Amino acid sequence: MIRAENDTGRPPFSTRFGWALFGDEALPGKRSFRPSHDWDLVADGPNVPVKVLIEFVAFDEENDTEVVFELERSTTERLVGDVDFEVAPSNLVLLRRDRGGVKTVENATATIASLLPPSLKDIFFIDGDRASCSSRRLTSNG
Repeated sequence: MIRAENDTGRPPFSTRFGWALFGDEALPGKRSFRPSHDWDLVADGPNVPVKVLIEFVAFDEENDTEVVFELERSTTERLVGDVDFEVAPSNLVLLRRDRGGVKTVENATATIASLLPPSLKDIFFIDGDRASCSSRRLTSNG
């Protein structure tokens, strides 16, 4: 659970982290166009690249070693008119680094699912305020 003051980027952080691991299906509700504050439509154009990079470590039980994974999920959002936008399907690249070197993981989605099942995404990536409200509702009803 991520707790922080309002307007500190808590929901965007957890949303992006969940999106990186679980893909487009992990995004809550309708997506909205929010380019960074320093995005200049005239200078940068209508295409907004979006990328999340995560490095994590997992234990390989077969070889009794730690393996470092480098995950990159990216997409492009294209501004259409003043407020509408189109989102390209996301791309996922997963690299596996161990004693033997660095290799691209062929079925990245399945590998991630074996390490962190998608059914756990709502447990690991929940907004603290949303969890607090749900908890208060449960205790007041029970």
